[in-house]
Amino acid sequence: MRFEHFYDVFQKDIQYEALLKPILKYLHPNETLLDAGCGTGYILELLLKKNYQAIGLDVSPFMLSLAYDKLQPLGFTHHLFEHDLKKPIGMQFNQIICLLDVIHYFKGCKKLFLNLYRALKPNGRLIIDLYKEPFDSFESGKVSSLAYTWKVSKQPNGIIHQIDVQNDLDKYHYHLKQYVYPMDYYVGLLQEIGFSIQEFKGFDDRKKYFVCTK
Repeated sequence: MRFEHFYDVFQKDIQYEALLKPILKYLHPNETLLDAGCGTGYILELLLKKNYQAIGLDVSPFMLSLAYDKLQPLGFTHHLFEHDLKKPIGMQFNQIICLLDVIHYFKGCKKLFLNLYRALKPNGRLIIDLYKEPFDSFESGKVSSLAYTWKVSKQPNGIIHQIDVQNDLDKYHYHLKQYVYPMDYYVGLLQEIGFSIQEFKGFDDRKKYFVCTK
């Protein structure tokens, strides 16, 4: 089982309505929106159901294939594109969201932030979430038919995820790294590129949420 399939099953239980509630006041349904790093499409699916003019980008064709399965019954499969955010996006939007840890998969963010800045129209808005600091955690449980343990360990400038998953027949182990830098690093880069920044209270207490205006 690929990690993307476990990730999709695990992410299904997130309360996406609650996650989006403090964010929607900064978004407008009649303006073009990019979900940058849309993953398996849960947020994008909800936005499209709410009649937002949204498209999703992700670097992983496997993530996009799972998003495709969600959007196909809605007739929205043309809203998905494979793209590496380290490269220029080549389109412009009124609003961009980059949520659920996307930024923490990048070792260094200047090129990423610059590409997102250039993909915004004048006065466009970028909404992001950032971990306040690296953290340790452990959880175990069962989702669908999958039993799992998920251990997160602090590392210098990052966190390591060690995930063990078992179904009736097989066991799987996944090892992932995310980069978590001091908040001043992210804020300084965003301001250097030209964003004005406003913090707001979001869904996850481990994170800070920002609306960044071009």
